[in-house]
Amino acid sequence: MVTKESHELLQRELKATKEAFENYKKENNKKLLELMKEIDEERKLGVQSNVEIARIRKLAEEQWVGK
Repeated sequence: MVTKESHELLQRELKATKEAFENYKKENNKKLLELMKEIDEERKLGVQSNVEIARIRKLAEEQWVGK
């Protein structure tokens, strides 16, 4: 048999655990969104680099063909 005090203590611990879990979820979601933004930025930089490389190659080929 559980005493009233033990029951109340367990309820408080459960509430605290739920709050801690919710805070953990919020923090992880925040970090996940930050990482997703970083990945998007890296992708954009990669695409920009590829476009720039292609442009430089085209210019180099035009110069070689022109000589």
